[in-house]
Amino acid sequence: MTSKSENPDKGKLYLSPSFAIMASGTGTNALALIDHGIEIGRPPACLIVNREDSPLLKTGPERSIPTFYVPAKKTGIDEEFEKKVIEICKRYSVSTLFLAGFMKILGPNFLEYFKVDEHQGLFRVINIHPSLLPKYPGLGGYEKAYNEGDREFGHTLHLVNTGVDEGPILYQKIMKREDGDTLEDMMNRGKKEENLSYQKLLQYLTKEPLEYVIEDHSLFVKRVDLDQMTLINYGELYE
Repeated sequence: MTSKSENPDKGKLYLSPSFAIMASGTGTNALALIDHGIEIGRPPACLIVNREDSPLLKTGPERSIPTFYVPAKKTGIDEEFEKKVIEICKRYSVSTLFLAGFMKILGPNFLEYFKVDEHQGLFRVINIHPSLLPKYPGLGGYEKAYNEGDREFGHTLHLVNTGVDEGPILYQKIMKREDGDTLEDMMNRGKKEENLSYQKLLQYLTKEPLEYVIEDHSLFVKRVDLDQMTLINYGELYE
């Protein structure tokens, strides 16, 4: 008899025609996605922000992106917030979500809306995290790398699952710590590279799918190589 491990379930995950961005903070990663999305003809369908002091509530509409402020509880899973976000996503036919500095844990019922077919644990939700996971999940990735004296630091692009920063890794940008670097130096370099990586991933997904394998009930996602990619415009992308 042939076991499941000899016949793994392979698949490809494509960027949906409509995607949304959800953010909490200052919005540099969100703006990087918006601006490059506009540049290549794939702007987000909408922008959702859960902090009323976020600059995105001004800069999103300035770029003609439908922008929504949806308040959320500071701690824990907020089901009421998640219901309102899903209502917005349904209104704009969104089935892929980019998290950009979004500072809340998402519940399993929310993630279920973005589930890929019937595959357990595979969701169309992408996050960028300021550490080389699995090191330093949660808050303060750059600070922890700096305080620990790490000679390498960086960020991780990953799919989101029901754990905290535990989803399948898509890409990691590794940077060297220079002698004399302050925490501010590391954070400034890190933020610039985060913006660039998120733009590259969006550009990649407009042309190529993510490839995954489910074998013996475990999910494996092939990492993407963004290091050699250069950002291009709409004409170059579709020529």
